[in-house]
Amino acid sequence: MKACDPNGPLLVHVVKLYSALDGATFHALARVYSGTLKKGNRVRVLGEAYTLDDEEDAADRDVLGLALPEVCMYVCVWLEGVFVIVLVFIY
Repeated sequence: MKACDPNGPLLVHVVKLYSALDGATFHALARVYSGTLKKGNRVRVLGEAYTLDDEEDAADRDVLGLALPEVCMYVCVWLEGVFVIVLVFIY
């Protein structure tokens, strides 16, 4: 994780979740620490109350797309790899 290895295990820290207008999807402001995050990945989202003993606050979700956050808009990206900060579209 310290090396930010794009071939290592995926580790993403979600800083903020934004609800989409449809109420079923989320935009997640996140930092990728290790691994490669790309559109189509199936990720496990862990909630605040998640523990190893009780996985009730966890859900598997699909990554619908990635974008680089800007001030007034976002820029969709098709690149794959380790990013410092990325906006993730999750369903």
